[in-house]
Parts: sequence; structure tokens; C-alpha cells
Amino acid sequence: MMTSAVAALLVLVAVVAAAGTAQGSDVVTLTTNNFASTLKERPLALVEFYAPWCGHCKRLEPEYEKAATELAKTGLDIMLAKVDATEESALASQFGVRGYPTIKLFRNGEEFAPYEDQRTASAIVKYMKKQATPSAVELSDMKELDALLASDETAVVAFLKNSDRLKSAFQKSADANRDSFRFAYTRNEDALAKYGENKIVVFQPKKLQNKFEEPTHTYDGEPRPADITAFVADAALGKVGVMTEDTRPFLMKKTPLLVVYFDLNLELNPSRVKYVRNRVLKAQSKANTDLTWAVANKDGFRQDIEAFGITSDIGVAIHGSDGKKYRMDDDWSVDAMVKFAEAFAAGEVEPHVKSEPIPEKDDDNVRTVVGKNFDDVVVEDKDVFIEFYAPWCGHCKKLAPTWSELGDEFADDDNVVIAKIDATANDFPSTFPVRGYPSIFFVPAGSTTPKKYDGGRDVTHLVDYVNANRKSAPAKKAASKDEL
Repeated sequence: MMTSAVAALLVLVAVVAAAGTAQGSDVVTLTTNNFASTLKERPLALVEFYAPWCGHCKRLEPEYEKAATELAKTGLDIMLAKVDATEESALASQFGVRGYPTIKLFRNGEEFAPYEDQRTASAIVKYMKKQATPSAVELSDMKELDALLASDETAVVAFLKNSDRLKSAFQKSADANRDSFRFAYTRNEDALAKYGENKIVVFQPKKLQNKFEEPTHTYDGEPRPADITAFVADAALGKVGVMTEDTRPFLMKKTPLLVVYFDLNLELNPSRVKYVRNRVLKAQSKANTDLTWAVANKDGFRQDIEAFGITSDIGVAIHGSDGKKYRMDDDWSVDAMVKFAEAFAAGEVEPHVKSEPIPEKDDDNVRTVVGKNFDDVVVEDKDVFIEFYAPWCGHCKKLAPTWSELGDEFADDDNVVIAKIDATANDFPSTFPVRGYPSIFFVPAGSTTPKKYDGGRDVTHLVDYVNANRKSAPAKKAASKDEL
């Protein structure tokens, strides 16, 4: 006869198994059997699709566990879950998993957004807490509305009267864009009398208001989330958008994008911000181009400053639609910005390329590539096998002697180039999606499309891969004068 203690233990095991949570873990394990039913019951869930062999997944695991534990203590209805994508291939395919880890946010069982923040416990906790707060706050009276409009942020306010469809569409737009804009709604009669019923109004911050733009923009179209989002993005950014980490994704969808980088700080120096932005607005209105224009705090975009090589107090640069970068070298002024924008539109500006000096001679049989000669070396009528490395990367240092040996293997073959590039010090085309170091790509002769190499990193595997994928025939190198 089963004892009560054993029976209780079996019940506990069954409960844990049903929930999909391992003992001692706050991360829920999801499978095809419980995925939909589990997520549907939770208003907010973060799901990691992983592979057991993936190094990035292994590094994320303790951070993910820590985040789940911290969130469990908050009392918020937030779940962190994981899916072994190698076992649950149907789920991985359903949600477009192409690499590991892939992390996605779900709301009430519906896929909502990819998680693209840092993979640390603190970043995950901060992100999920923010996602748990209302994306649109209710303003009960004019005092609360006035306080919102007095802030330094662009405000998006829905003025609602008996319109559930508009409220629902507005809420969905707010949920999707909570990180980019500040959303609120009100049913206050005084507010509706002033701004209209069932309207959505985008208010520019008072500190940025100027004679070149309207201070408000009103949406009175159909209650469709996508239409509302498109309107809000255009109205909030205005003729010269303020680029922040949150608004950058919207702006980068509208390349070519001209950005003026300076010490933009509305709180500490609003008059300077308004002065510079007004000059940019004037240039934008004078320039005969289709460029998107923006201003940004250079301290917040140090990576851009370094990439463009900007050293002046006010720097002007263009993010091209082709991924290339263009820098204005003239002193900053309205006329200089107009001249630069129009010259770019006419195709008269050379792209800025971050590059080390072209080496006069290589130390071994591996060709050193830099930004300035990338196209000349990599995009030519030869088969090119190239390693993208970082000087500080331990895996790259470990690969170095093997890569040098690979160069020796093809030293006498004139149709194969074994190459390397310091990816931290040189620009290269965006068609090479370097996500970590080392990243290895093969470019067949006569092609401009790289193939990512994910095979073994010993000489035998590397040589076999080149020989199996090369398009050119082996060619003996001509003897040099020293050999004659």
C-alpha cells in the first residue's frame, strides 16, 4: 500500500512536470505540448529559444535564471521560459528562429517583439519591469495633462469619448512603441472640449517648439494600430527628429539620414539645443533633397562618433541607404549643411571609410585586409577565405597559428586568397554579418555574396572546405624575380 508521504511526493513531481519548471529554477521549460496553453495564461512572458551546444546560450543561462528569480520576487505576473529549439524544431520554425539564443516577448500568448537588449540579468529585469507597466497612462484632469505637456518628452495623447475601437487601436500602438514615445489618454470633458473628441494628438516638447514646425499634429483617421504608429512616428520626429536609442530604429528606417551630433541636453542647456536644432531646421528647409534629418547627443552615440571619425564640437554625417557613411568636413553652418546635403544627393560625396593603413607587405601567407582595400582584395576574381577578428579575442588568438598554416597550404595557388581583417579597426560591407569573433566567410570567385563558415577550425577542415567550395581552378603562382 502506498504511504501518504510517497503519494505526496508523486503529486509534487506531477505538479512540477505539468508546469514545466525544474526544481530550484524559476525558468519554465516549454514544449510543443504546453507552449500555447502556458503562454495564453500569462499576460507577459519572455521566451528563449536555445540549443544545448550553443556557447552564447550557456553564457546566458545563469543570467537568465537570475533574472527569473529576481522577477519572481517582485510579485509581477511575469514569466521567463525557454525552449530547446533542437528538440522542438516545429516551434523554432513557427517563430522564425535562425540562430541561438533567440529571445522573444509574448503578451497573452501572442508573439509581440524580439528582445534585443543586453543579455544580463539586470538588463532583462529592467526590460520586463518596463514592459509590465502601462504603456499608456490615464490622465484624469487638465492638471495632469498640463504636467505631461510641460515635460521634455514628445507626448502622444488620445482624447476619447465612447470609442472602444479607437481606445483598443491606440493601446496596441502604445504597447508596440512604449520605448520610443510617451503615450497617455484622457476622457476629461475640458480636455475633449479643447482638443476634440476621439482624436490622437502628438505634442512637441515646448523647449523644441519653433517657427519652422507646427507644435501639434492631430490624427483623426481610421482606428488601425499600424496607421496610428506610422502617423505618430512621423509627427513625433518632425522635420528634424531628435535621435535617441529609442527613436533611432524609426529614423534608421528612413535612410539616407543626415544627423547633426552635438552636446544635446534639454535639461542642462535647452537654449543651445533649440539654437542648433533651429539652424538645422533652416538648412533642411533650404536643401533641395529627400534626406531625413535629425539631431543627436554625441555623448549618447560614441560608436557613431568613432565610426564617422568626428572630432569637432558639432559633427554632421549621413547614414547612407547602402550602409556606407558620409562625413561633412567643412565647418558647421547652415550653408555648409545645405551644400553637403545637396552634394550627397548629387552623388558627389565620397564615403568615409574607417581604415588602418594598407600594409606594404604581409608578414606571412595570409593577406591583411583593411577598410581601404577591402573591395580590391575580397571582391575580385579569386576565391577568398577571410577571417574577421578582434585583437583582444582569445578564440582569435588560438586560431591565429592555424590560419597562418592555412595560408601556407595555398601559398602556391594564385587563385585562392587566405585573408584576415581587424573588424574593430576597419569598415567592411554590411553584407558580412559579423556577430562575434572570429567570424569566417568564404567569397567564391566571381561572386560578391559571402558564405558564412561554421565548420571545424583545424587545418584539415578548412582546406577541405576551400577545395569543395572554390570556383576557380588551382593555379601555380608565377615565380618572383628573387626565385629566377
